[in-house]
Amino acid sequence: MYENAGGARVTLYLGGVNAPSAAPDSADTAFRFAEERGGAAFYWVDRGFGYALVGQLAREPLLALATEVHRQLGM
Repeated sequence: MYENAGGARVTLYLGGVNAPSAAPDSADTAFRFAEERGGAAFYWVDRGFGYALVGQLAREPLLALATEVHRQLGM
């Protein structure tokens, strides 16, 4: 979890998944977006793991963070 000076929090969740779409050789990773009760999330599955970046941010800043997380995880 990260909290900025303004008190906005963003949390990265991850866990292993057992699904055909999580195959290690899967070349396509697609971010999906969900929004509910003032919170938003971008989530994706890659190389056998599921990831969700959740926070009370607008869609575009949250997408920029999700893209950077994906990049820094070496995906």
